[in-house]
Amino acid sequence: MPSSLFSCNWFESFTNLMLLVFAFIPFCWMMMMMSLIIDVCLDSACALYNNWWPMLAALMYVLVPMPCLFFGGGSTQFLTSRDGGGWFNAAKFLTGASAMGSIAIPAILRHAGLIETGAMFIEFTSFFILVCTVMCFHRATLDEDWNGVEATQRVFLYPQSPKVSSIVSKGYRTGYHFQPPKNWINGPMYYNGIYHEFYQYNPNGSVWGNIVWGHSVSTDLINWIRLEPAIEGNTPSDINGCWTGSATILTGDQPVIIYTGADTEKRQVQNIVLPKNRSDPYLREWTKPKNNPLIEPVGPGLNSNQFRDPTTGWIGPDGLWRIAVGAELNGYSAALLYKSKDFMQWTRVDHPLYSSNASNMWECPDFFAVLPGKNNGLDLSAAIPNGAKHVLKMSLDSCDKYMIGVYDLKHDMFVPDTVLDDRRLWLRIDYGNYYASKSFFDSKKGRRIIWGWTNETDSNPQDNLADVEIDFELTSIDAADPFDPSWLLDTEKHCREADASVHGGLGPFGLVVLASDNMDEHTTVHFRVYKSEQKYMVLLCSDLRRSSLRPGLYTPAYGGFFEYDLEKEKKISLRTLIDRSAVESFGGGGRACIMARVYPAAVVDGATHMYAFNNGSSTVKVSQLKAWSMTRAQVNVRKG
Repeated sequence: MPSSLFSCNWFESFTNLMLLVFAFIPFCWMMMMMSLIIDVCLDSACALYNNWWPMLAALMYVLVPMPCLFFGGGSTQFLTSRDGGGWFNAAKFLTGASAMGSIAIPAILRHAGLIETGAMFIEFTSFFILVCTVMCFHRATLDEDWNGVEATQRVFLYPQSPKVSSIVSKGYRTGYHFQPPKNWINGPMYYNGIYHEFYQYNPNGSVWGNIVWGHSVSTDLINWIRLEPAIEGNTPSDINGCWTGSATILTGDQPVIIYTGADTEKRQVQNIVLPKNRSDPYLREWTKPKNNPLIEPVGPGLNSNQFRDPTTGWIGPDGLWRIAVGAELNGYSAALLYKSKDFMQWTRVDHPLYSSNASNMWECPDFFAVLPGKNNGLDLSAAIPNGAKHVLKMSLDSCDKYMIGVYDLKHDMFVPDTVLDDRRLWLRIDYGNYYASKSFFDSKKGRRIIWGWTNETDSNPQDNLADVEIDFELTSIDAADPFDPSWLLDTEKHCREADASVHGGLGPFGLVVLASDNMDEHTTVHFRVYKSEQKYMVLLCSDLRRSSLRPGLYTPAYGGFFEYDLEKEKKISLRTLIDRSAVESFGGGGRACIMARVYPAAVVDGATHMYAFNNGSSTVKVSQLKAWSMTRAQVNVRKG
């Protein structure tokens, strides 16, 4: 009997260790209590029935959590997903078999008279405790999908998966949109013939945390070579995070990056890095000067936890460099203005570049000049020509908004052409899944390029890569329905209510893309035309609500309005880029843009279709339709 008891206790310890290590690390304290209860149950069973029955019961406990570890990525969410495949199906089978066996086997043994009723109920009770723990763990993993983080970090509207993101899946990984090799994904730059994309990147996970600056280079903005991280948090001024920043080319062709770091006190401070070897065409290594941080969150009314994301520098009429930093000032949002002679010693101007009481914080501000009626960009390090307008962009409400106005050089202030108190009416760069954009001047082609994030909303090699351009010609505009200005306050709601199946006067008309054979899965991108008192308003919608049969995805109906002179232009153009899980649409020559992420099963199966449609009462002609299959780019596949 002593040897039998020793054998049983050894196996119990091993069982409990497997439970603790393999499945429920986030609930160590809970599992310690559960293990004590299971120990008592198994000890009682050992004393009554020697060794074989407790070992069989322990085996059942091992089979429940182990598939969660090895086949579900340490999570129980795979149990309720529709994902298939050999390993996933095996994991579900083993988990189901162990659960059924833990109930059926003791009942059978009791029926055969091999164990007593008390022992059977002891086993049922201990198994019930285990099931409750699994359910708690499963609920916790679901809760983590909404990555509500501290105020000192990013806050996302869209659900983020705590597991390995689907960007590692060949079926959904984009073919020509930039992506890191894996996990979570800021300051682009063109220097000496090379495009540099610096991006926030978590090399150890698909959610926020452990952020470094990834670095990739390209000669054509399509194919990218992956390099080692450019910035890592290894000094007191960025030990708790390397966040958003911008690149600037200084006088003498000197690149510099200024970025936000979280210091030892978790304050947000501004640092710089310089290339170690400017003769290296890829600028692989960057060094930090000893006088970091250069800018600290000091001054009345300034929140040290809401002070981040410095812009690219520009030169004022006095020859001094300037940058703006997003901040909360006296409870309101502001783009704080700083001046410097050498980009090393900075002085805060006694007034912000611009501030607003419509919100309390702006992330990722951007400030640049444009020439109305011209397609070329302007270099902020050079003199700005007369007649130029300035754009102040800010990220808030999980989207990127902007104002157009003038830069008052005398008072060093941005003055918007129009001030709207309701920020829901502010202009938006994109009406879809798009955030934290950053622009740079491309001196190679004399243009300004804007980069933005679009995050994964999936939790988990066919090529569905296409560029579709279609022109819709309106034969008559008399059938346009009346426009209600209240729709501007919630365009997504209006797109849901007036979807592609609701007949109207002029529209809906557009495209159905990534459609399955039976149309159970499809995404619609369509227009509606409305008549206001003095102008026509066109609504562009991208409706994702039937984009996938897979559960747990974020599938909204995005929408945005734009003005259109239908008296002069009888055609409305739509260009849609389809890049596996990315559907990016530009309506009216880019007057409204919508970036969306979709995950239909038909993409993986390779059986998708596209259709043009019109559900309005007025005739709409397709005057032009061009479609190209796209070749998959080499994005971060090769390491340099």
